[in-house]
Amino acid sequence: MLMLIESSCINPIDVFHKLSSKPYGFWLDSCGISRYSFAGADPFILIKARNNKIEIIQDSTCRITTGNIFSTLTSLLNEFNPFPPPCSKREKTGGFRFPFQSGAVGYFGYELKNQLEQFPRKRAAEPNIPDCILGLYDTIFAYDHKINKGYVIASGLSEKNSRSRKLLAKKRANQFFDTMDTGCNLRSPSSPTQHPHPSLEREGKAFVRSNFTKKDY
Repeated sequence: MLMLIESSCINPIDVFHKLSSKPYGFWLDSCGISRYSFAGADPFILIKARNNKIEIIQDSTCRITTGNIFSTLTSLLNEFNPFPPPCSKREKTGGFRFPFQSGAVGYFGYELKNQLEQFPRKRAAEPNIPDCILGLYDTIFAYDHKINKGYVIASGLSEKNSRSRKLLAKKRANQFFDTMDTGCNLRSPSSPTQHPHPSLEREGKAFVRSNFTKKDY
């Protein structure tokens, strides 16, 4: 399902600012190089991995397993099939199609090297940070910089039945749209508003510090 947001009431920076307070918000910014920017939040599945322990969180339920994170991720993506089907001829010539409509967003940390080759972890006292965190996102905000229009796209994952999936997609798309709609007070692309990320507004000293020196690194 796709919902159009007219350019006179939207700005991708403001959209991300609204989403940043939600769990695991992300912004894939084109930085003026690519045609599209993407944003999202609140994934329907969250995956965390550290060493060979994998947490899969869905519907407030956490399932813990062990194994290779790449194999686990491949299985989940195949199960939910978030990727859209190939474009039809009509879509190629005038329909809506984006390079990213649903799927996984997150990070792969350096320590995932141990999933491919076995190396010792050199430091005993490491920060309690997962080797990777990935969210599976069903509802995506896409902004087309070429025509200055924004879109809310929902696929209805993780429902398998086509009717249930369509109803869930409609519900999520409307919820996502309502999150951003505050009387159309979002700025147009010609008048952006700068918003620092909430995590940069904390008072006092930095709450994340390196566990080794620049020289050691």
